[in-house]
Formats: sequence, structure tokens, C-alpha cells
Amino acid sequence: IIRTAYDAHDPDLRYFVRYEDMRTDPATQIGRLLEAIDMAVPPEDLVQLVADATLENMPAETRGPDKARQTGEVGGYRGAFSPDEIELMNGIMRNNLERYGYTVE
Repeated sequence: IIRTAYDAHDPDLRYFVRYEDMRTDPATQIGRLLEAIDMAVPPEDLVQLVADATLENMPAETRGPDKARQTGEVGGYRGAFSPDEIELMNGIMRNNLERYGYTVE
């Protein structure tokens, strides 16, 4: 459903960002997103925006495995699911994962 909605949008009106890229380089990714929507933000405001939105800077009581904001760990699914579960999920999602540049184990 998400892929269909994304594909249906005019390429000039959509933006793709991977979670891993947002976690590893949020300033660049947020800067690119703001640029894509023609929103000029002074560099010092971008630094503050990134600091305010970074998971590790959120109050501890608002994040965790039982919260909407979980661990933020890239690849954390490997610890949450068994190898059999991962194999099953990869079997179901393989085409989409590969389409968006993920390596399927």
C-alpha cells in the first residue's frame, strides 16, 4: 500500500529517505528534506532541530522497547526476532527491501 501510494505521487512531490540514513546523518537528511520543500532554515536552527529530534536526547521515560520511540538501533530487529522469523519476513518483503536498496540476508 505504501509503495503504491509513493509510486502514484508525482516524483517532484515525493521524497524518499531511509531510516538508517536518518539515524546516521540526520543533519544532512533533514537539510535535504527541508531543501526539497523549499524551506530555508539557518544552519544554527538545523543544528537545534536535529538535537531536539534525536532519540537519545528524548526523555528516557518516553523511549524504550514498549514505547512508540523504541531503541532507534539500526538493525535492532536482529535482536528482536529469531532467525526463522527474519527469514519469513525477508521472504515476504524481499522485493520491496531490494527495491529500496536493502541487502536481504
